[in-house]
Amino acid sequence: MQKKINTQTFLMLLIPFSFVIGPLILEILLLTLSYLFLKNIYTTKEFKFFKIFFSLVFFGFSLYLILSMIIFSRYDIGINYSLFYFRYGVYILALYYFFYKDDLLKIFILSFLLLNLFLCFDGIFQHFFGVNIIGIEKFNSLRVSSFFEDELILGSFILKISPIIYSYIFFNFKTNKLINYLISILIVLNLYVISLSGERSALFMYLAFLLYLLIFLKYKFYKKLILSGIILISLSLIFSLSGNVYERIIKKTFYEVTGNHIKNDNKNYYLTEDYFESNKLPIFIFTPAHTNYYYTSYKIFKKNKLFGSGPKTYRILSKKKEFAYNRYSYTTHPHNYYIQLLAETGIFGLVFVLIGYISILKIFFKTLFSKEYDKKKQNCCLVLIGGLLINFFPIMPTGNFFNNWNSILILMPASLLLKVLYDRK
Repeated sequence: MQKKINTQTFLMLLIPFSFVIGPLILEILLLTLSYLFLKNIYTTKEFKFFKIFFSLVFFGFSLYLILSMIIFSRYDIGINYSLFYFRYGVYILALYYFFYKDDLLKIFILSFLLLNLFLCFDGIFQHFFGVNIIGIEKFNSLRVSSFFEDELILGSFILKISPIIYSYIFFNFKTNKLINYLISILIVLNLYVISLSGERSALFMYLAFLLYLLIFLKYKFYKKLILSGIILISLSLIFSLSGNVYERIIKKTFYEVTGNHIKNDNKNYYLTEDYFESNKLPIFIFTPAHTNYYYTSYKIFKKNKLFGSGPKTYRILSKKKEFAYNRYSYTTHPHNYYIQLLAETGIFGLVFVLIGYISILKIFFKTLFSKEYDKKKQNCCLVLIGGLLINFFPIMPTGNFFNNWNSILILMPASLLLKVLYDRK
């Protein structure tokens, strides 16, 4: 038994770092944990983990993907994603199981905390010296990516792991002033590195997440006021002292949304009207490129309204003349979860995800006004619920819904939330 616990502890320590090492290592670690979980469930007959609401909705959606692919899909492009999507649900239940049984939650969160601090240091180092600590150069002069190299996802990664880390102080740790100061410093540090990453969606959603915490967490008003002042001052300094951040986050966003054209250092940094030649709208949805992807997705949806075209099919169909809005329509995914789901899984597929999102909102209101939870448990739930609400926020540009790395990451707070909601220890 001791050996089994040591194995699981080792796997838990490695999981956060495997997000940076590579998706294959991440999959292997989670598959191993899932095997141990299913083996234990079969031995002990504890099938209650499959009867909770999360399991019913998630595996219902997974079954829908399989049936819609077999019966209705005209394309076999995303067959692997349809057949094996259920594994993400098993991953989350496996993590919850070992949090619940072996009390590995603190180790898990501390690993994410160490990774967060390491990436922040490395990202700042790369910003000032042009290379990170092992010599990886900036892929983009206006953005840092640390160990993610040409995948410019450092900001979105920090955004998605923040709820896990900020829940640290509520998981039966002795809360003291030092812990509160460290979390406050980390909040500002993450804000700085997300800004340096140049990921505008990640920065906006991180600020929205912080606003959510300031409004809903059960803390004294003066503490919230102090933290609000620190965040505003930090943000002002970041934009004032870092020309690259201001250039990409503010100026580039304004010119892309309005479709205007400027030149900077004799280079055209901004998408101009000739990029989106068939569009006559005075205002774009986020950028001309995003508007293009969304309209192309709508054309795909109109042909496959109920059941969609199948997971991962946008990258193929956006090349076809009947779906493409213009020659710039092609990309790997539409850059919005809900638009992607409408196009690739249809109305019925989207319904499952909406049920999940609405259930999170229901848990939020129940937690916010609960008289059963103590203050610590209430705050812990609110942090993790906020993470899920942000990860699945409907109206912002996002990654690929069916990407394995992304799918695991956006669902991760659910494993911790299940631990809090169903913990009877």
